[in-house]
Amino acid sequence: MSDKPASEIVFQSADQTEFSLAKNLLETAGIPYVISGSSSAAYVSVILGSQFGGMRTIEVPAEFVDRAIGVLEEAWGSEEEAGGSGGSSL
Repeated sequence: MSDKPASEIVFQSADQTEFSLAKNLLETAGIPYVISGSSSAAYVSVILGSQFGGMRTIEVPAEFVDRAIGVLEEAWGSEEEAGGSGGSSL
């Protein structure tokens, strides 16, 4: 039995715009994903602004983690290059 998890979080953000962009990048690359976080958080984020929306995450199957991180880092750069996460996390 493998100790590797079935899926891993590759992105998290409270910013709805960033979250949507990350989701679209993964879709375009053909990478399957699962979204965690409440749908009401997304609604509150749209109405009141991203600081009130709560954190949402994107998980991908373990075999897609490296590819997903590569796609997201290509769009945003790595955290080391950016000097921090600024509200989102790869």
